[in-house]
Amino acid sequence: MAKLRDQQHILEITPTGHYYVTDGSDTNEFYYVISIYKEGQKQAYPLGEKGELLTEFDVETMDFMISKTCFDAIQEHKEDLADDLFNGGFALSFIPTNNIWKVKLELWSRYSGQNEEVILELNVSEDDLFDFGRNLRAEESSAMAEPRKVIPF
Repeated sequence: MAKLRDQQHILEITPTGHYYVTDGSDTNEFYYVISIYKEGQKQAYPLGEKGELLTEFDVETMDFMISKTCFDAIQEHKEDLADDLFNGGFALSFIPTNNIWKVKLELWSRYSGQNEEVILELNVSEDDLFDFGRNLRAEESSAMAEPRKVIPF
């Protein structure tokens, strides 16, 4: 798993698979599990559809891996976003601000039951963000070597 941390939070992202179909739809999806910790304790984010607390959750991105989004943001020194707008799931933004990078995780209706909710903002150095992207890329390469059978949401 790749980790990003600031003084209060730890964000862990673990790639779990890749699904690609060449049937004319060119479906290209990447799957991850995201866990959030605060001061060493696993958080209960977000609320599930039945009101239960979730301590980790699955997300998918379309067309691009999260590490690519991270590296594109660093290279171009501008905000970039990994998201799943189609399924109402999540957005992970990498935003340059002065000498630090803001990493913002937002959950949408699929997870939070509401329109949009920011559940985590981390402030990290560019070196830490680059290391995170590098570690995530290595894990993505390993996890995504085998195509994953996917059950649609």
